[in-house]
Amino acid sequence: MAADNPNGVTVAHDFASAAEAQAFIKNPKLKEAMASAGVVGAPSMWITNKA
Repeated sequence: MAADNPNGVTVAHDFASAAEAQAFIKNPKLKEAMASAGVVGAPSMWITNKA
């Protein structure tokens, strides 16, 4: 995300496993919540591991 984008938002979540993170991303309620919050367009989502 560009630092000069006033509409950009970064959100971090901790999950017990990558499978749990995938389930969160695929949950239809997430898309509904994002639309309700005014999200426009497709978000970029990454699953990473702590070093």
